[in-house]
Order: sequence, then structure tokens, then C-alpha cells
Amino acid sequence: MIKYIFIVLLLAFILSCKKKDANAPTVNPINFHGIVSTDNNGNIIYNNDSTDWKINDIWSATEAGLFPTNKPICNNPPNYQVTGYPNPCNGYITINYRQPQQALLEYRIVDRYYNVLIANDSLKYVNNQSVNYMMDLSKYKGSDTIRMYYKIITNTCECRGHGDIVVK
Repeated sequence: MIKYIFIVLLLAFILSCKKKDANAPTVNPINFHGIVSTDNNGNIIYNNDSTDWKINDIWSATEAGLFPTNKPICNNPPNYQVTGYPNPCNGYITINYRQPQQALLEYRIVDRYYNVLIANDSLKYVNNQSVNYMMDLSKYKGSDTIRMYYKIITNTCECRGHGDIVVK
């Protein structure tokens, strides 16, 4: 009887071991290398990441795949601005979005492994508007740095960017 139990357990163990698919894509985690540190008014204290809060990102397939659709990149984008402050934040961050013409804003906040924590699509604003949008990130306090990917979408093209956020 013990022999049969051993064989059943051994068979269950062997069947539960699954070979890793060699063709399965692997995603390299985000390599955070700094932030744009801002005060409570959005003034830059220091900038040790020259790629944060710009509108000219070239995204990998993983980054572009965070969004359901993609348009061509704008060659001559208007003067859009996206900033986050304060950074680091204590749980709440204000995202300031300025645009010279009507467009849509979409964003994804992700962890180091591209897991989407917060998503919002098709936020529509009118011309020459500056909007402050406060986000509650308090449940991510003490976690790793997180990243906001955003797109500004016009009728014909889109601008892409990201900003790294530290939640203390």
C-alpha cells in the first residue's frame, strides 16, 4: 500500500513540474535611474533623470502595449507639458497637464514589472487649458519607484512620455 501511495505522489510531482517555454517572451524590469524632484508647487529641486516628463519618448513594444491603440508619433508636437509634483510624494501627487490645442490624455501607472496599477483613457480637455489632477497613491507608500506612462493624442498623431514617481 505504501508503494502505491509513493508512486501516486511521485507521479503527481512529475506532472506538476512544467518545463518553461523557451519561446515565451521575457520582460526586463524597468531600470529606474533617478527622478525629477519637485516641490509642492511643481518647481524642480533637482533633475537626475533627463528623460522624465517629456513628450518625445520612443517606447518599447512592452511600453506601447500598455495602451489599447497607438497612432503615429507627432513629428512637430505642440508645446504640451505633463509634470508631477511633489516628487517624492507622501501619497498624493498632482499631475499638471498643459496643452495649446485640444487633445486627449491617457495614462498608465505601473510598477517595475509593467503591472498596471492605475489606468485612465480619453481624458479630454479644451484648448489652452492647464489642468491639475490629484492622484491618491498612498497604497503604494514605501514601495518601489512607480512610473506613469502617458500619451497626448491629437486627431492625427500622439506624443508619448513617462515620469518616475517615488511614494514615501
